[in-house]
Amino acid sequence: MPDGTFARPDLTTFTRLDEHGLRVTGQRLEPDRTVLACTIAAEDPWWALR
Repeated sequence: MPDGTFARPDLTTFTRLDEHGLRVTGQRLEPDRTVLACTIAAEDPWWALR
């Protein structure tokens, strides 16, 4: 691949959290698990009704 380019991994898309309206803001890697810190990407009208 002579013109191959690489971009920073997007954990939000990779983990499909964007489908749930979440955005990954941080991560912590441990020997037996990974913890992802998330924020709400967009307000969901369903939650506003509760």
